[in-house]
Amino acid sequence: MVVKQEMRRKYLTIRDSLSEAEVNEKSRLIIKKLTALDIYQKADIILTYIDFRNEVLTTGLVAEILKQKEKRVFCPKVVTKMKDKSFIHLELNAAQRRLMGVGREIAFYEIKALTELAAGYQGIREPVVKDGPAAIHPGDNSAVSINDFLDSESDNCLMIMPGVVFDGQRGRIGYGKGFYDRFLASYPKLKTVALAYEFQIVSSVPKEDNDVCPDMILTELRIIK
Repeated sequence: MVVKQEMRRKYLTIRDSLSEAEVNEKSRLIIKKLTALDIYQKADIILTYIDFRNEVLTTGLVAEILKQKEKRVFCPKVVTKMKDKSFIHLELNAAQRRLMGVGREIAFYEIKALTELAAGYQGIREPVVKDGPAAIHPGDNSAVSINDFLDSESDNCLMIMPGVVFDGQRGRIGYGKGFYDRFLASYPKLKTVALAYEFQIVSSVPKEDNDVCPDMILTELRIIK
């Protein structure tokens, strides 16, 4: 765990030091590789993170998908998961979560425009879910959650995921909360592609039993399968 924390800190510092021009050019090359993939072209539903703090840029990709209207886009939102497995959007502090015996997870919500995103968890842009603290459930008209039907739709879904450090065996170190590992453990058939800069690829990353590897990793220089 300590090794992961040290690697995470080191590579986030390097990533934060990239210039805007470097981020734009490397992201352009990575997104070009992504959109050329057969699994991307065949996907009807794209689950994707929204870039933050010099991550590989996805905002332009999302804008283009929404413009073309050939695919549906779902983006993650950090929510509170209740004991009955329902989600609420009411922000609880750590003490309140411990008292209630609940935790944080990610859920993916459909967006139809970039204006449907707003700063949320740790300042990351997330879908605005209009039902406030009400639980999300199948048939809720105020927000369409991929969690409601992903089991039956996973064959034509593709997840684009972030990360901090990766290796050539598709090992991944994320941001330390386990959001993607837990989400993907529930949907093992979901196809996944991680986006990273080449400097984020190392010889080996520490792996734990609950870590989920992406199906492939795209950098500006190569595709790791």
